[in-house]
Amino acid sequence: MIETRRLSFVVPGLASSPRFLIENAAVAFPAGTFTAVVGPSGCGKSTFLKILSGIIPASSGCVLLDGHAPAVLKAQYPLAIGYLPQFSAFHIETTVLEALDTALALRLGKISSRESLDWLARVVNLTGLDGVMNQKIATLSGGQLRRLALAEELLGDPAFLFLDELTSGLDPHSERELMHWLADLAKQSGKNIVIVTHAIANLHVCDQVVLLNQGQVLFAGPPDRMLGYFGQSALEDIYQYAGSYGPMDVLGLEQQPLSPPVPIKSARPASSLRQFWTLSLRQMSLLWLDKGQLWLQLVLMISFPLLVAVFALKGLPEVKRLSLHVQTNVVENLAERLQYLTESFQVSSLVGGLSMFQVILLTLMGANNAAREIAKERQVLTKELRAGLSPPAYLLTKVGQVFGFSLLQAALMAGFVKIMCGFPGLMAEQFFILFMAT
Repeated sequence: MIETRRLSFVVPGLASSPRFLIENAAVAFPAGTFTAVVGPSGCGKSTFLKILSGIIPASSGCVLLDGHAPAVLKAQYPLAIGYLPQFSAFHIETTVLEALDTALALRLGKISSRESLDWLARVVNLTGLDGVMNQKIATLSGGQLRRLALAEELLGDPAFLFLDELTSGLDPHSERELMHWLADLAKQSGKNIVIVTHAIANLHVCDQVVLLNQGQVLFAGPPDRMLGYFGQSALEDIYQYAGSYGPMDVLGLEQQPLSPPVPIKSARPASSLRQFWTLSLRQMSLLWLDKGQLWLQLVLMISFPLLVAVFALKGLPEVKRLSLHVQTNVVENLAERLQYLTESFQVSSLVGGLSMFQVILLTLMGANNAAREIAKERQVLTKELRAGLSPPAYLLTKVGQVFGFSLLQAALMAGFVKIMCGFPGLMAEQFFILFMAT
């Protein structure tokens, strides 16, 4: 059951003149209900959903999911709450089967292989993805992408499922099909499903409808009572005159006691070690699939050492040693010493310049290694952290990849320059310095 009392959210930083995105919202959704949150654009629907799911905390009031605060529930049972933003993130280079296998391994670690296969087959059948399992995610339609996002969340078997604009962009048939499917899922599984939507053609399949305007709840109840409540003949008319309606009277609901906490049936996410292994396998697969990145790394590892070697293709110049016999001619002796100092200075300057050049180039390579890994997966990481991904497991996966690249890049740079240019000094010391720079 989902309950809220005097729920409000104020825009941060506007203490002098607070702006309410949600104001004194009080609702109650029994278990096994399918609820739609509707209202004009900018009325607070997505904010309301994020508060219910624990993505952002409320400014005041309370939210209870089966008697538990969302933040507490997410900390103890992260798989109990499923949240889908309007646009889900995937590694589009992989197939549907690979994406679901990874999602299952990250979410459910303490089940046998047989149980994993059975559960995966059940979710795939439930979401209607049977025919696209071996298809690349990049080739899926909008409706199929939404079903895939749903399947990933359902693998964790959440008791509460919050969906933001899931039907946006779908054709009328796909929208109707998805709304009916969600209604059936709520009834059959006993889950609380809440969807934010702008589409009103299929509200009749919902058990509850919440109408928001300017952060206030204008109506909360069965959809067949909505028109009579506002005295209108069409839902479109309610939208047109939404600004003239006041908030719904919730005094009776406010006076009712909140439900006590009930035990939550939810699996624990996989262990950090299992997640690290799963992420490592996925990382290697993604690296192999990303031919552009592989070619870029290959070009950098070959061209940068060549760029350094260009400045000393014939090796470093030798410094003429001072004569050991006693010079009787003072002028010749001074000239020889001056030549020695000049050549020594030139060679040392060249060695220092080449060393600095290597460090700069490898620093650029190292920055390329890390920056791509951080930037390209931000949305995927956010999704997986909500589902209980261990941050250390993810971080170690990325560190391992960058570490491997750095070892290879530093070894190639140090070895190539040492052989081609006859670079002085110990190879091990040079490799260590270059590795640390990378």
